[in-house]
Amino acid sequence: MRWRRRREWVHRTVLGDTMLAAAGGERRTLQGLAAAVWVVLEAPMTVDEVVGELAAFGEVPDDLDASVLSALELLAEHGVVEPSPEPGSADQR
Repeated sequence: MRWRRRREWVHRTVLGDTMLAAAGGERRTLQGLAAAVWVVLEAPMTVDEVVGELAAFGEVPDDLDASVLSALELLAEHGVVEPSPEPGSADQR
C-alpha cells in the first residue's frame, strides 16, 4: 500500500517542528518521526520506500518499518495522510 499527503495540507518546518495548515484554519504540529515521515512523503510511497528515504539520513533502528507504519496510521487518524489509490483506479485524484 502506498501512502500520500492529503492535498489540503501545506507545511513549514521551523526549529525542528513541522507545522501543517489547511484551509479553514485547521492546524497540526508534528515532531520526531511523524515530522520526518511527512517531510519525505513528497509523492505516494510504501512503508519500505519511506524507510529507505529516512535511512539516507543515517543509521536507523531495526524496528523502523513498524515505527513508520505506526506513524503513518497516526497521521491518517489525524487526517493529514491517506492511503493512495492504485494507479488507474477510479479513486485516483
